[in-house]
Amino acid sequence: MSISCECPKCGRVCGFIDEYAGRRVRCLHCSTRFIIPAHDGEQIELPEVEPEGPLPGFYTAVFKESWQAFIQKESVTGIVLCIALTIFHFFIGDKDYSFDLPGLRFQGQIGWVVTIITAGYLLWYFIETINITANNCDFLPEIGIGDGFAFAGAVIKSIYFFIAPFAVAAIPAAIILNALSWIGLSFGWLDVVIITIAMIMVPINLSILACNIAPWMLFRYDRTILIISKSWRPYLMTTGITLVSFLLIFLTVGYFATDTKENPAAAIMLPARILTVFVALFAMRTIGLYARHYFHCFPELEVPEY
Repeated sequence: MSISCECPKCGRVCGFIDEYAGRRVRCLHCSTRFIIPAHDGEQIELPEVEPEGPLPGFYTAVFKESWQAFIQKESVTGIVLCIALTIFHFFIGDKDYSFDLPGLRFQGQIGWVVTIITAGYLLWYFIETINITANNCDFLPEIGIGDGFAFAGAVIKSIYFFIAPFAVAAIPAAIILNALSWIGLSFGWLDVVIITIAMIMVPINLSILACNIAPWMLFRYDRTILIISKSWRPYLMTTGITLVSFLLIFLTVGYFATDTKENPAAAIMLPARILTVFVALFAMRTIGLYARHYFHCFPELEVPEY
């Protein structure tokens, strides 16, 4: 089912799925904001003037309401999917499937294929978690990544959505580190400090992509730094939670890749990986809540509304 309506300013016909009824949107042709009607032909309402300050209750939403999202009935299938993917990757993705044939060794790449698929699906779910949280949903996303080429495209896009924020954040750090090395001022501790400061930009870059803001905004370091400086307390907390989740992913998946049949510690790592997925979902919801409570305060972001 879909809803068709005309922009109240330019008359351009806009179409939306019916579950978006009542949400605020921006006309892609003239940028006029309006509210999606419940049915075709209904009178279109214009939204009320947005508040100048951030929405209240950010910390309550993060530490109290976020965990409630995990027990909503709409979230059950998504949680089961994340756990199933984690278990599947744990038993299949970490193994070496290579074997010897007369005169050659066959390199089994099944583990890599499983890793890419499960990582892509989980990253898609993380991006969707940021997106629907930013758009006032208090449950985890429903399952529906597509099939065939749509599935492959979603996997590649989701992996890109996580690589790009790190890469863009690392560009200034790389320039500074190379400049310091060129003049002979490169120190180990200084490199760590500069890289850590650069990684502070990762959550806002993730939220920019997840909220469908123009990707070129990733390279407007002046704007992102200004936004961070105006909301530095909640943003630093968001960054801390996000980086902790990434560290746990590195420790339980990247650093500790083992054959479950050979390493007795593997039995401990499986629940650790499942716990890491929950921490990562909590971090993604925190990023989405930051976008929900603060992004409307910064018109320079040109945030699209749904």
